[in-house]
Amino acid sequence: MTNKSSIIFKCEDVPLPINTEYHYIQIIQTTSSTNDVSSYNEYIELTTTYTNEIPCVNLPFREAVNYKIYRLSLSGNKYHVTKTSDQSQFITYNSKDNVHRFHDMALSFIRYSGTMPIPYLYRNKPSSHPTIIAVKETGIMTKYDKDNNGDQASSINHNIKGLFFSASMDKDTGQPQTWSFFGDYRILIPPEHLLPGLNLYFADFYCNQKAHYVTLVLTKPGSVEDVYCKPRLIELDINNNKFLYYDRGFYYTTSERNLWVEVLYTEDVHVDDMSSVDKLSEKTTSVKGKQGQSKPDGIPKNKLCETCNLPKRPY
Repeated sequence: MTNKSSIIFKCEDVPLPINTEYHYIQIIQTTSSTNDVSSYNEYIELTTTYTNEIPCVNLPFREAVNYKIYRLSLSGNKYHVTKTSDQSQFITYNSKDNVHRFHDMALSFIRYSGTMPIPYLYRNKPSSHPTIIAVKETGIMTKYDKDNNGDQASSINHNIKGLFFSASMDKDTGQPQTWSFFGDYRILIPPEHLLPGLNLYFADFYCNQKAHYVTLVLTKPGSVEDVYCKPRLIELDINNNKFLYYDRGFYYTTSERNLWVEVLYTEDVHVDDMSSVDKLSEKTTSVKGKQGQSKPDGIPKNKLCETCNLPKRPY
């Protein structure tokens, strides 16, 4: 239940009368999933509730979890299993402290770099992508679930919706790259048409191979995405941060050649409306690489990189 501050399972197989005592055994096995370290823990807990909600035991952050629940009946002083759940598998998310540490690592990565202006936020997809076909029909680019790209324990994976834009320019020309790994259809929007009035969050620092990436999130204050991000991510001051900031009429980002700043914009983009008033432009770009599009559900973080992974736990 993602609207809760801790993990809660809900028993929904049959209606359960309220104000009745229910007993469950939780069996939880955890292994470290995000660092190159061998670790295994097992928890067994007897839980009593008066509703159909079963609070999970307190689990460590950044762990792969196998989870099973047994419903019990009490006869005399003995428990008997009456129902067994399917096994659940999930990863516990980064804590806010973990995100702070990623933020500090990203700052360290760009500590010797300068800054450069951002003429556009731009986004590429294949012309055949369902969202682009829908744009041609409706004039609206609709946000969709954030995939698993980046840190495997990122709390925004599959929990918020958005559209990714790049804020990084070609370091020689100061303009968007003339090619793309992600498709031939490109939209370009000057940042002053997207950023004002939105909240900005730092979410992730990661790499897939050589280049590193920072993930920022833009949310409309009070939106579903904003309410989700505020307790989990690091809110940045748009006038005072190193990744995407505003100063005297212009927006800037880092000029570090080996860092790409990606921005998840969590609203729909009304392409036709913005084009009609010259707030947005569309163009075709050349495609680089064999695939020519992003991979389904993203690319997990390189767990062996010492630059963007948290230190191994001292088990």
